[in-house]
Amino acid sequence: HLSQIEQSQNSYPTQKTSSNDVEELKTQVNTIVQDKSSHEFEQLAAQLNTITRRLDRMEEQMQDKANDVVTYQLLQHRREMEEMLERIQKLEASLKKEEPIYITPDSKPTYEREKKPKRRKMIFSIFGL
Repeated sequence: HLSQIEQSQNSYPTQKTSSNDVEELKTQVNTIVQDKSSHEFEQLAAQLNTITRRLDRMEEQMQDKANDVVTYQLLQHRREMEEMLERIQKLEASLKKEEPIYITPDSKPTYEREKKPKRRKMIFSIFGL
């Protein structure tokens, strides 16, 4: 009958084991070992209880680890946000210290301000004079 139990345990190789799966396995074991002595059954039940407790502890540890990771990430994001806020405040302070810049428009448009080269200078530059 132990080989039947091992086969039933190996029939779920791709599934993740959880407390619900262990409880289902307990039910299957109960039906298989009804004709066995109560001593063997108690041993199997004790083993299953041990496995269940270990799984529960592992699930709690995984949850604690996930909580720790999220807490660390939140603290890191908070630190980054505080640094950005400090930089923004420094930029604001430096902008307030600066005197306003007055831009005076030129009287002539840009295309009129550009000087056109004189043709005579262009001719001399071609001949190297």
